[in-house]
Amino acid sequence: MPLYRFSCGSCGASFDALAGYGADARGCTCGARAVRVPTFEAGFVVAGKSIPPDTASAQYEEHRELRRAGWNGDRALELIRKNVSEDKEGRKSLNVKAMNEA
Repeated sequence: MPLYRFSCGSCGASFDALAGYGADARGCTCGARAVRVPTFEAGFVVAGKSIPPDTASAQYEEHRELRRAGWNGDRALELIRKNVSEDKEGRKSLNVKAMNEA
């Protein structure tokens, strides 16, 4: 079960609690209902390595800025395909300088 952040509108308390995916409210210690707050502060585990929350947030912001600038997977693949060259022995190389200028 995932850990979510909840915030109470009555007493102003904020706390983390385990809840199901569809849980949008939880009981607070004051007796009122606390609502689930969207957050991007969760850490991630990739291939056995933990990525701290601040790094995950920074990566999220970088990806967001790239999307705003018009970058997506299709555009990146198109640039890679245009800038790959093959020599006589069949070895492929990527012209990174040309990609950065695009």
